[in-house]
Amino acid sequence: MPIIVLSLTYWISLLIMGPVTIFVLGSEGPTGISSVYGVVAFWLIVLIGIVVSFLLMKNKDPTNWYQNVFLYGAYQLGFEVVRRSDETMQGDQTWWAQPFIFWWGCSIKYFVPFAVWNLMMWNFQLDLKPKEVGQTGVFRYYGGYHPFWQLMGFVYPFIGLLCFFIPVCCPPDVVTGKRLDDFAKESDAEFEA
Repeated sequence: MPIIVLSLTYWISLLIMGPVTIFVLGSEGPTGISSVYGVVAFWLIVLIGIVVSFLLMKNKDPTNWYQNVFLYGAYQLGFEVVRRSDETMQGDQTWWAQPFIFWWGCSIKYFVPFAVWNLMMWNFQLDLKPKEVGQTGVFRYYGGYHPFWQLMGFVYPFIGLLCFFIPVCCPPDVVTGKRLDDFAKESDAEFEA
């Protein structure tokens, strides 16, 4: 339950606060409130979710919660990165191992999705503003490209997604591997002249 609470808190607040921060807040938004407040509100919501997820733990073991809830998945990957850097192969952990795992895990699990989502929303906002093409009085969206190229910019990635999702949803028949005995031998009829 704690990992579900933390995951839902993070991802729902990310999906909601990203557009709110970019489109509603900010100097160009209808409220005129600084978009910094949206970022602060997002991280406060996440911090509340972190505390609630810890309080929902049954055994209240901070190490278990830290490794298996707060940095779930990222902790294991960070530990593997640290383990691979052990040149002596003695299994000794260096002083920087835990700080690195914390930094790397928080970056990968929490900061990078936040940064990428907000950058996408920011670019999406810029793409929604019409731009004048030359001094013709013609306004175009999405970088001023012709509507045909905008359509192509949607169609080609869509085809790529279809090429990925169709085999995932409709896998081909299972192909069994051949053994060496399954191949023809030189004594078989097809090898004779």
